[in-house]
Amino acid sequence: MAGNKHKMEFVPMSKIMKTTTFRDLRCSDWVATEKIHGASFQFFTNDGINIHMASRRRVLDGEKSFQKCDLVEFHSRYHGHVNRLFSLIGEDSRWTVYTDRSRRSCDADDDRDNDGGNLIGEGAKCCELKIIGKVIDGNNGIVDYVTTDHRLGTDVISSEHDISTNETHDDIELRVYGELYGGGGVHENVSSALQKEIIYSDEFRFYVFAISINRKWLNVTELNDLCKQAGFPYYATPVCEPKATVKELVCWLTESGFMTSKSRFTDKDGDANTRHKKTGTQLESTGDKRKEAD
Repeated sequence: MAGNKHKMEFVPMSKIMKTTTFRDLRCSDWVATEKIHGASFQFFTNDGINIHMASRRRVLDGEKSFQKCDLVEFHSRYHGHVNRLFSLIGEDSRWTVYTDRSRRSCDADDDRDNDGGNLIGEGAKCCELKIIGKVIDGNNGIVDYVTTDHRLGTDVISSEHDISTNETHDDIELRVYGELYGGGGVHENVSSALQKEIIYSDEFRFYVFAISINRKWLNVTELNDLCKQAGFPYYATPVCEPKATVKELVCWLTESGFMTSKSRFTDKDGDANTRHKKTGTQLESTGDKRKEAD
């Protein structure tokens, strides 16, 4: 799938509002995923071979280290997973809705609206939400695919640029967003750890929490399926069965004790610096929404 590709644009991360919106009220089947305490990080590619790395705000190509992480080793360790993920997307017709640019609009338009008002842009006919493999159209019932997505309250992506009009449906732009974490505190000196509040591992690791294909968001179920097939060792998986509302999910998180439980991703024995803090989970629908638990 390699060839003469257009230069791929870096799409930085930003924060998106935490207020409940029109779309959230129409979502069902909410789950929680663990929020890792680290530094925002991403891999992106449009050929599966030339794989770039970036922090929240800048591309890291040519740099040897970031936050004490050896980027040469880190890139080598995850290159195969990103390459496999890219191949899966191009080979499996399941992902055509994301790779064929003629079938869906770009989710970037949705991310730009952060004033808490109506999230449907001028001229839009409806709002669509993907819920467990089905799509519920706000006006017209079930439709074939999603055209919008909006995530709330955590480190997610704000697509700030328009897609070039000369790109075809054969072009695949893959962006894998996640958290760089670990680096010390288990057996190695804690001073080398990226974050000190929760100790995870001595090695630096990458936790996938979002995947964008041609600037269209995968839902949590799709993300899990792709990450498993591509062999990513750490990615956002639900910590409970789906709940009908955010309120019900927050109640479960509190009453079950999960919010103060030991992280599933720590290698450290004991409880010291291994338990969740207030921001220990992310709430999202099994379709497309995400909201941080307060």
